[in-house]
Amino acid sequence: MVREVVARIAAGDVDGLVAFADGKEALARAVECTGSDGDELRKRSAKEERRLHERMTKLAAASKGLAIEVVSLRERTEAALKAGEKDGDCTVKTDVTHERVKVSLRVGGKPAEMKLELLDLGGRYYVIEVPRRIKVDGDGDGEVITRFMTHVDQVCACADDACIVKVTEDFGREMAEWAKEHAGETATTPSEEDRRRVEEATARMTACTAKITPP
Repeated sequence: MVREVVARIAAGDVDGLVAFADGKEALARAVECTGSDGDELRKRSAKEERRLHERMTKLAAASKGLAIEVVSLRERTEAALKAGEKDGDCTVKTDVTHERVKVSLRVGGKPAEMKLELLDLGGRYYVIEVPRRIKVDGDGDGEVITRFMTHVDQVCACADDACIVKVTEDFGREMAEWAKEHAGETATTPSEEDRRRVEEATARMTACTAKITPP
């Protein structure tokens, strides 16, 4: 299944990716609920499914057309729930196993990696997490700079303090998630050109902010 998911990513096939993440079907296969707990579970599942579909859309857009080759898979399996277990008024219908998969790749000839999370529901697999983008060796710092440049553009497009606060908080959350995804990696030394770009962008952001919130 993982190789099929990678093929959909390389093709930029959003619909094909989403087909691996049918939250409504997965929930119906996993549990049976008789009361209000089921309503709440369905609401949470629908919200999570929307989030995952949005993430898949971004991943497919960022990866479309890339030459991606699967090199190896490393799986870590966690037993999550057993058939017959109860939680409130919900009963688990089949064994539920949570699998974390580290996928080693080559992208355009460069070593790369991505992490997936899957649920095994009685032999039927569902994707429950994908990365925002495939992590290619040497591209991490460039991605940070690109995200920072986008943040600066968003700040400079703001017309009031509330907008600046919102885009800054959004950027903070985005970078915290990025740092989590790239934990343990060795940072590369930025080039002089990259340093210059960041310094110029920082000065521009400071000037934009000062126009709205004078010191």
